[in-house]
This record gives sequence, structure tokens and C-alpha cells, in this order.
Amino acid sequence: MDYEEALNWIHSTYRFGSQLGLERISVLLDLLGRPQDSGRFVHVAGTNGKGSVTAMVASILKEAGYRTGTYTSPHLEDFRERIRVGGRKIGKEEVAELVPRVKAQVERMVNSGYPHPTEFEIVTAMAFLHFKECGCDWVSLEVGLGGRFDATNVVTPAVSVITPVSLDHTDRLGNTLSEIAFEKAGIIKPGVPVVVAPQPPEALAVILDRARALGCRVVLVGEDVSWRVKAESIRGQEIQVVAGGTELGHLFVPLAGPHQAVNATTAVAVARVLTESGVEIDWETIKAGVSRTRWPGRLEVVGERPMIILDGAHNPGGAAALAGSLPLIPRRKLISVVGMLKDKDYRQVLSQVLPFCDAVVATSPISERALDAEVLAEEASKYCSDVTAAGNVGDALELALRRASSEDAVLIWGSLYLVGAARTLLREKLGILADEDE
Repeated sequence: MDYEEALNWIHSTYRFGSQLGLERISVLLDLLGRPQDSGRFVHVAGTNGKGSVTAMVASILKEAGYRTGTYTSPHLEDFRERIRVGGRKIGKEEVAELVPRVKAQVERMVNSGYPHPTEFEIVTAMAFLHFKECGCDWVSLEVGLGGRFDATNVVTPAVSVITPVSLDHTDRLGNTLSEIAFEKAGIIKPGVPVVVAPQPPEALAVILDRARALGCRVVLVGEDVSWRVKAESIRGQEIQVVAGGTELGHLFVPLAGPHQAVNATTAVAVARVLTESGVEIDWETIKAGVSRTRWPGRLEVVGERPMIILDGAHNPGGAAALAGSLPLIPRRKLISVVGMLKDKDYRQVLSQVLPFCDAVVATSPISERALDAEVLAEEASKYCSDVTAAGNVGDALELALRRASSEDAVLIWGSLYLVGAARTLLREKLGILADEDE
């Protein structure tokens, strides 16, 4: 089996849907020799910011000299982005070697009467197996959906992390912040310390109840560890971190926006908890790890004159963070290229960002779940008088770039599916992005 055949088989399992539950992944991992029992984990759940925190924690642990795995989802451009060791994507040959082994155990499961694992469960099993065989000391592990019944929730981590909770995936996780927070808090394990980012009060109450019931120490970001922004721009920010009234020092966060200051402070809090448990991480290592974090598609500047910015905001919490970051974008006019999935709260999301835009090009991401561009354009016209619909991402980019002067900014956002496709097209069209393999 070569890489393309392996990838095709993985994607063919999409037909088994997205089903929450731990039975299938547990059986599959047992058949694979329980690779999740190897190494130590930092487990990150939340609605927004969990990918950024996962990437920052992994970068800190790498700088500390540990062989570190990173598991995130979804990917932007390349499936291999999901599974990394030492910051490098899993190799095509490694994917091609892992898939037949996992596939054989999947077939064994099905032949024994178990339900077929989902695509995400299969990829998660591959990741655990890869991390074990690469000898990873640590894995920074991002939850896929929810937490309590997510396939990643088969580990007992050294630290559990809950990033900001907001409304998303309400069809699967519940219609209130309390219900969603309950699912996220399902990653908390008995006696395992929990780092909690700033939360709405009703979400925080649920998380704290769970932590207290399980005898977990809680570190609150914003109280136990806090931050002050010293300087900021669209290319990053300098923050000062304070813990227990003591200034730890300044660090550079290469990701823009107030929400990324929160995420960076959350990663610092995780590092401090690990240090207290005997893991060797000093302040200089934390500074280096945060400053060297790469996390594309999050207020990422990929072009100049006009400035071209990619951001994956796709739910109300993410849209609020994006709207709060718009003052950082230098521009005469802001042209928005937006595409969303139809199962997202697109009305609420658009209402938070589009009032600040001078022109909008509505399009459809490459997904079976994509919202029709004309429907999106009709909603967008409530907030901006200059709205155009473009049927595909390529046409939308062409139109926006043709309209933009050298003093304007083009913001591409609304879905990671859109951002990933746009990133690929911009690389091919303009040659402005390096295809780095780290």
C-alpha cells in the first residue's frame, strides 16, 4: 500500500460517520497493544483556542529537550499535519506503513461483531501507535469533539486543560454552555491537575464541580496565572506573565489577538504545573517554546500590499475573538472573503465580524456541509452594502484580490476548510507561502 492508497482507505471510512463513544477506539487500541499507555500526555479540550494551546505546549516541551508528539485536527492543507513528532509532519512512508496494520485490526474487530470505527478513531489509533514507535516522551493531545466521549479520552494525562467554552456543535454537545462544559470537563481525571482558561460563569461552575468531585487541583488562568499585554500588532505581541503576584517575565507570542495572549498564558500555566511535578522546564525554555510556535490559519499574514490574512474563526466565540482583533489590521478598506458550513451558527458569526468590513465576497468551502454562497451572501447583506457571491474559493480570491488596492486588507475566514483551500491556492498562485515540513 502506498501513501495515496492509505489515505484513500482512511477517507473511505468517513461513511461510518462521527459517533461519540469510547468502545470502538478502546477495542481497536487493545488489539494494537495499547499504544496510548506509552509516554505522557497533556490533554486539551475546549471550544476555541485548544489547537493553539496544544501547539504552544508541544513547542515548549520540544524546547525543553523532550521528544514530543502533537495530535491536532482538522488539518488545513495536508492530512499529515495532524500527527507530528518534534514539530515535523508524519512521513508519507510512515502513513503507508501504519495503515495496513491498523486496517487489519479494524477488520478483525468487524469480523468479531464490533461496529466499524470512525475515521477519527482510526486516525487517533494511528497517532498513538506512531507516537509510541517514535519513542515520544510527551504528547500534546487535542480533543476532536467534546471531550467525555471523544476518541482521545482514553489517556490519563499529566495535566488536563480546558480552553474557553462557547456554543458550537450544539447538535452533538448540548444547547447550553453548561451542557457543553459538562462534555468538555469529561477529560478531567481523578487527581490530575486541571488548567482552566477564562470561562463564562455557567461553564466555569460545571468545570469546577467536576474537578472538585475528582479531587483535582485547579489552576485558573486570569487569576492564578495572568498576563498583561505590553505591545501588540498583527504579527504578534509581547506579554508579561504574572503568577501569585510575582512577575515571571516577558515573552513574545507570534500569534496575534487578545485571545492568543490568553492561549499563551494557558500554555505557561501548563508548563508551570509540569515543572512542579518534576518536569524540567525553565522560564527561558517557556519563552523559546512560545516564541517558536507555528500555528497557521489563525490571524496569519500571508501576503503584503494588499495584506492578506487567514483566520479559522467559525463559531460565535471565534468570531468574537476575530472581531476583537480587527483593530490590529492596518488597512484603508477591509475586504472579507467568507465561507461557512451550514451546521454552524452562521447568522450569529456574521453579525459579529461583517459590520467592520467594507466589502464581502461570500463563497462555499470545499465540504459536503458547505453553506450555499448565495444564502451566505443574503445574510451578509444585512451588515454590509457591498456583497458579492462567488461559487468557489478560487473565484472568490480572484475577485477579492482584483478589488483590493495595495493599501487594503483581504481577510479570508469562516471555516478551516476555506482557509486551508485558500492557503493552498495562494501558495500556488502567488508563491507567498513556503511549504515548510516542520
